Amino acid sequence: MDHSRRGLVSRVCGGISVALAGCLGLGGPETVSSESLKEEHDAVVQTTDKNLFVPETVTIQVDDSVVWYNNGDREHTVTAYDDGIPEEASYFDSGDHESEQRARNDNLDGRLRTGDTYSHTFEVPGEYEYFCIPHERTMIGTVVVEE
Repeated sequence: MDHSRRGLVSRVCGGISVALAGCLGLGGPETVSSESLKEEHDAVVQTTDKNLFVPETVTIQVDDSVVWYNNGDREHTVTAYDDGIPEEASYFDSGDHESEQRARNDNLDGRLRTGDTYSHTFEVPGEYEYFCIPHERTMIGTVVVEE
């Protein structure tokens, strides 16, 4: 009998590959429902096959987290505009880049595939504007962080 993580995942998850082992919290991409995400984060934003962030704007408090969840088949990014975040704030994007330009130059890193999530905790009050690199014309969102 296989006692490895792969074996356990295969037995418990009915053959789901290790890449989807998020059902047991054993690593791999997090593939969960938006309902369970609401229990863990202060705001949930979904990315859709209609190339939209839903909701487009969320309002949270300082030190709250937002999670973006791709519930569609198209790949998306969450990429902050350098000039669209408060001066004191840390840059954020789903590819963990240091700037908007680096994210644009390497836009294959950070794409959220079906079921993937990305979360960020906001520590500085203000408005944060962000977009999806491949769908920037329609996918623009805002996080408002209040004291």
